[in-house]
Amino acid sequence: MENKKNIIIGVIVFVLVVYAIFAFDIPYKNRKINDGPNTIVTSDIIKIIEPKAGDTINSPAKFSGSARGNWFFEASFPIEILAIDGSVLGQGIAQAAGEWMTENFVDWSASVSFDPKGNTIGIVKFKRDNPSGMPENDMSVEVPVMFISNN
Repeated sequence: MENKKNIIIGVIVFVLVVYAIFAFDIPYKNRKINDGPNTIVTSDIIKIIEPKAGDTINSPAKFSGSARGNWFFEASFPIEILAIDGSVLGQGIAQAAGEWMTENFVDWSASVSFDPKGNTIGIVKFKRDNPSGMPENDMSVEVPVMFISNN
């Protein structure tokens, strides 16, 4: 009887935890908001046109969008292509296409080579350039993608 009670309590706790995760949007705290068919917008700081969530990319991957000037430092910001486990598959730099010392949006583009190393899904991480190294200035946006091999 005590064992049955523990199983029921365990199931209830599990259901409550799963509910809390989705009710408080924990897995998607920094989720992208779809702003039309071709743009992903996040917190009014960066717009990513390419890739959209779920797109399939191959190497070298092309990226584009626009970001407010404070996302850049010296007209650039880093991009990482990650496996789902967080391991780095490729890194590159996005370059501003115009004057970046502004509060307005500035177009940017990048091409990043990567090796999927057998992974079929991963993440493209667009990182705010943070030359200060201070954690409170770190920001990033992640877009889930799928990989295809160049073989």
